[in-house]
Amino acid sequence: MLDRGTPEGRVSGPDPKRTSYGSFAAFHDVDGNGWALQEVTTRLPGW
Repeated sequence: MLDRGTPEGRVSGPDPKRTSYGSFAAFHDVDGNGWALQEVTTRLPGW
């Protein structure tokens, strides 16, 4: 089984377990800036 957290284990769609920080999307805008969006359902302690 591949680890979803590694480049080789990345798959399309949300994390099946919908864990916090488990789903993300990354893209570059027209100016070449890199962006990442991450689903957070429960914040980690201290944040």
